[in-house]
Amino acid sequence: MAIVAYALALGGSDKADNAHDRLLEMGTRDDNGLYWDASTPQSNSGRSGWATSTAVENTGYAVLALLEHGDSINALDAVRWLVSQRNAYGGYRSTQDTIVGLQALIQHSIVTQNTVDMTVTLTSGDWSEQVTIEAANADIVQVVKVPVGEDIQVTTEGGGEAIVQVVHRFNLPEAQAQPVEIFTLDIDYSPDVVTVGDDISVSATVGFVPPDDLDVGMVVVEIAVPTGFSPDTETLETMASDNPMIRRYDITDRHVVVYLEDLVADETFDLSFAAKAQHVITTQPVTSRVYSYYNPRWRAESLGPSVTVEEVPETTIACIAAVADETNVDLVSDCEALLEARDILAVNASLNWSGDTPISDWEGVALQGTPQRVASLDLRDMGLDGSVPAELGLLSTLSSLDLRNSGLSGPIPPELGDLANLQNLYLHGNTLDGEIPAELGDMTSLRSLWLHSNDLTGEIPEELGDLENLRDLNLHSNSLDGTIPGELGDLSRLTRLRLHRNDLSGAIPSELGSLSGLESLWLHGNMLTGSIPAEMGNLEELERLWLSENELSGPIPQELGELSSLVEWRLAGDDHQFTGCVPAGLASVEDTDIDSLNLDTCADS
Repeated sequence: MAIVAYALALGGSDKADNAHDRLLEMGTRDDNGLYWDASTPQSNSGRSGWATSTAVENTGYAVLALLEHGDSINALDAVRWLVSQRNAYGGYRSTQDTIVGLQALIQHSIVTQNTVDMTVTLTSGDWSEQVTIEAANADIVQVVKVPVGEDIQVTTEGGGEAIVQVVHRFNLPEAQAQPVEIFTLDIDYSPDVVTVGDDISVSATVGFVPPDDLDVGMVVVEIAVPTGFSPDTETLETMASDNPMIRRYDITDRHVVVYLEDLVADETFDLSFAAKAQHVITTQPVTSRVYSYYNPRWRAESLGPSVTVEEVPETTIACIAAVADETNVDLVSDCEALLEARDILAVNASLNWSGDTPISDWEGVALQGTPQRVASLDLRDMGLDGSVPAELGLLSTLSSLDLRNSGLSGPIPPELGDLANLQNLYLHGNTLDGEIPAELGDMTSLRSLWLHSNDLTGEIPEELGDLENLRDLNLHSNSLDGTIPGELGDLSRLTRLRLHRNDLSGAIPSELGSLSGLESLWLHGNMLTGSIPAEMGNLEELERLWLSENELSGPIPQELGELSSLVEWRLAGDDHQFTGCVPAGLASVEDTDIDSLNLDTCADS
């Protein structure tokens, strides 16, 4: 009767109404809905697999008849019953009843999906999960893992129809083993975690490994596209044009089908294209296959990995609005790094960094280049009261970072060492603590490094000697200890070295005498010992030399008297133990503390 009613409704017969009424009279209703079974009563039709194949097939055709007749209310009751009979894999007892049952469910989904717009909320105690169903994703199965052994409350908000099926367990399908291996197939999706709108790379590696000399003719490769993704036609065209063995390709609902010819034995063949994520979903592995067009029993199958599609982060959405040109993906990335850094930097200050303000108008942010990138960040004297964010290390085109006098505390993040283009780093006048990261030695474009007037501790990293373009190194007024690394003598372009007011000890390294362009050397207020290296007489450009308030001893090198550019020097201190005399060249400098040395001036030689 169900098939007759469906046929009459399809044909628009004047007897369709009578058939519809008769069909409803023959139906049976129970707690699970409406069904048709001419064999035996369904005393417990709620158990999956209890209903006969005939009942499922009859009810499937009845759903199709009711939908064609426009009776969506009774059709929904019948759909509810069909859903209650599905097994954990979504099918029924046999192939025939599964085909008809799924056809009915699909047709019902097509008829109702354009009107659905609802939010389904699942709760159990403190656990809660929401699923949004709308026209764009109504044909996608959304899977939610729920607490085991607990009561689950299901509530809905909105309009439309949705099907909820509870599955206690399921097994993933395994690729079918072949008695004789003719082909191999490997499928990969990369990356395995993306956001909506991102692309993944879908790749297939086909191997042709016949046991004997064999000509298979045309070979078909059915590459599964993960649920919720759409293949990119441009990359498919490129794949087809770049590979002469590809005769053509087709796009089906969930596969890209590629037809190959002239495969060479014992060689592999690579196929690759892009697919774009359309919806939030965690996909399950889907079978891809390769087989001979003329002899399909020669085949191989492979399961691709699962892929997780997440929501687009709020920072990305805000940055697309702030940048205005979403094709400038590098500036969008810069923007995301700044938004991640904003709340770490500014605790007591309000920065106007948001999607409501163009990034070109963001406080302290300067853009340069074509296309534009973040070139400098100047937040000096703003009372931020936060810390230095590691996310700033993502601003790969940054040339200047100025956070001086901003009330910042905490350590200097080693991620700043990734700023290969940074020329100026100003972090002085804060209360930064911890050690100076050795990674700062990777910033080989750096010209000015000002870390003074903080609470930094530990030794001066020898890696700072790798900063080949450094002109100005200010580390004074901290609590740095250990010795002065001789590697600082490799800073051939250095003009100012200020390490005073720390807890440095040991001898002044003779390597500092190699700094031929040095103009200022301030080492006073430490615990340096030993004698002044004679090599410091090589500093021909030196104008200011402060070595006072240390524990230096021995004679003052006569070579210092040859420093013709010197206009200011300090050597004295309560604990100094200089002997001998003051070189005449030093004594002739006007701005000195020579009287505190209590030494005579050396006679001219």
